[in-house]
Amino acid sequence: MTIEQSEAILTQNNAQETSFGEQSESRIYDVIQGLKSKHTKIAYRIAFNHFLDETIKSKDLRTLLDTKKNVVESKIIDHITYLKDVEGLTYRSILVHLSAIFHFFEINDYDDLKRRKIKRFLPEDESEHYGRDRPYFIKEIEQILSKCDVRDKVAILIMLSTGMRIGGLRELQIDNIKKIDEYQLYLIGVYNRSGKARYYTFCTPECAVAIDEYLEYRKRIGEQLKDKSPLIRDKFGIENYFKAPRFLSIRAISLLFEEALKKAGVNQLKPGQKKREVMRSHGFRKFFITQCDRSGMSFTVREYLSGHQLPNQDASYIRTSEEDRLAEYVKAIPLLTIDPTPKLRQENAELRKDYLAELGDLRHDFNEMKQLLVHLSKESQKQLVDEFHQKVGDKADIEWSCD
Repeated sequence: MTIEQSEAILTQNNAQETSFGEQSESRIYDVIQGLKSKHTKIAYRIAFNHFLDETIKSKDLRTLLDTKKNVVESKIIDHITYLKDVEGLTYRSILVHLSAIFHFFEINDYDDLKRRKIKRFLPEDESEHYGRDRPYFIKEIEQILSKCDVRDKVAILIMLSTGMRIGGLRELQIDNIKKIDEYQLYLIGVYNRSGKARYYTFCTPECAVAIDEYLEYRKRIGEQLKDKSPLIRDKFGIENYFKAPRFLSIRAISLLFEEALKKAGVNQLKPGQKKREVMRSHGFRKFFITQCDRSGMSFTVREYLSGHQLPNQDASYIRTSEEDRLAEYVKAIPLLTIDPTPKLRQENAELRKDYLAELGDLRHDFNEMKQLLVHLSKESQKQLVDEFHQKVGDKADIEWSCD
């Protein structure tokens, strides 16, 4: 249910109130009212609707608020049990659902619920798992990408080369990306519609190529790409490409990742295993941060590019430029690149650069020696020539004589 639909339902709940006085006394506040973050609104809306659908079995908020407190508490406990035993949600996931429910009753001045009693029915907090899980290995990512279509490949490459969260991925528009030709990569604006949360990051040249191929495919098929079009749109066929492209929901992106993992046979739960070795989507973010750290990227730049807030007063005093951040990101490109072909090209280019530099030094030494030979005897010339050949070996093909 969208925010607009929920407001329509709320209007129906309040429709019976006619006078200003009556309306102010019995107005029902929706679960998203009083919240500032758009992402919190979405999470609370989904969680509270789930409570109404699965446990209350009704959208009638007036009746819910008129229900006795002990009955409401019992319903909330039943819902926790359902989420835990039937849906298999963890402590942290259920806590989001519970926070949404508590917020609704609190904002509507419902008598204080016995929160400590209710929270006793939560499952054990196994958050230490967050310290045991790992990022994806490059071989695993290669397997995953090999089973992806052009769209899903873009989504995964963006996640692992930018460290972006799912919430940022789903909001990306075409005008949020800007090509940096010097490095053949994109600068990507994240959460651009949010004043406080917005930031930018970069993607690898490998990811930029995938984005270009995906957008070119959409243009070829007949879609009219606009600045506000979703960068990653919903699935479509040749017969219905003309339909207005829609942004993916967080659930749709999660399913996208799950399907890719299943096809590749990567990160699947084994019999008797409760948790994955790698967190499904967060594993890509961990890969990004780990590889950036291995590359020697500046800590403050790494934190900024991954969308973390800087600790203490750093955010107020550290003002690195876009050029500084880009220079730091470039260090990590080889470690963030999955396809081995670009890596080999870069390694060969670096080896050739080193070879040419060394060859230049040898030519310089040769020219200096040639100047000395003019003033030396034949015997001394021969001795210097032999020493020079021993130094050069087969690294250069330089012809010269003592005559």
